[in-house]
Amino acid sequence: MGFIFVILGSPDKQHLQSCLEAGLRLADTNNLQTISIPSVGSGGYGLAAADSAQVTFEALNAFSGSCKNVRKVRVVVFQSQMMQEFIQVQQGQTVQGVDEQEGDSSSDDGVVRQPRKRGIKISATNDHSVSIFVTGKDKASVGKAVDALKKGFSDACMTQKVENETVSQLSQKEINTLRRKAKDRDVRLEIEADVDRIVVRGDPAEVTGMVGEIWHEINGRNKKIQEEQQAMLVSKNIEWSYEIRGAQMVFGTKTNAKIEMAYSKEQATVQVSLLSDEFAIDLKAKTGRGRRTGETITLSRKVKGAEEG
Repeated sequence: MGFIFVILGSPDKQHLQSCLEAGLRLADTNNLQTISIPSVGSGGYGLAAADSAQVTFEALNAFSGSCKNVRKVRVVVFQSQMMQEFIQVQQGQTVQGVDEQEGDSSSDDGVVRQPRKRGIKISATNDHSVSIFVTGKDKASVGKAVDALKKGFSDACMTQKVENETVSQLSQKEINTLRRKAKDRDVRLEIEADVDRIVVRGDPAEVTGMVGEIWHEINGRNKKIQEEQQAMLVSKNIEWSYEIRGAQMVFGTKTNAKIEMAYSKEQATVQVSLLSDEFAIDLKAKTGRGRRTGETITLSRKVKGAEEG
């Protein structure tokens, strides 16, 4: 995919269209087949969405007749209201050579699509590589623009690494959560589990925020590991069980540890999840009652190697 960066000198619509056509021709001359176009003039020049759409589509129409290499043009629009205006303008276009059967004006991903014209197909892609071509009135202007772009990209992007032995122990659910948050923040996330490392690249503010999200997941995983280890240690020495409907059952490892922790701190009660219900346990009476069902249980505590009623 090629992305054309054009130096604009005026908000005049005719001028903007000429600049955009020049960029399209440059892409075609450099044998690019897929390029991207932003909503031209709608930023610093404050051009209305409908006017920007008109400039864009008229430039594409004018360019389509001489196009040789470009096959896909993606018009990228991030604001939903602006996207609707682009669609309306596109639908109102009457262009010679349009193949209505091959057209696709649907857009649920923020990209406005145009019916195919003389070999050009406008659609969405997920390419990560970008070729940037700069065009201007003279070599000096182009040089300044290139230098500004390099500095801008350098200032706009940063890379941070998070290294912790817990990275390789993150669950698939936790990894999916991180990937979703990275997508929401528009940053690149690489999880290198084999070396316990996560690499984040993108806007500095978003990268910093994403690193905080990563540490939140890591700390949460560490807490779970510690709780599991503690529960296993407790279960080696203490076993809590309960009797219900004449049957004797043993509590799960985590619940066993939770009850024992409350018991050791001499708490009067503790809440536990059991049998699809929440049971309020009276640790002195060693009884429990389900909040939803009202069912009762009798508890027993056994010290491994000894018995306690």
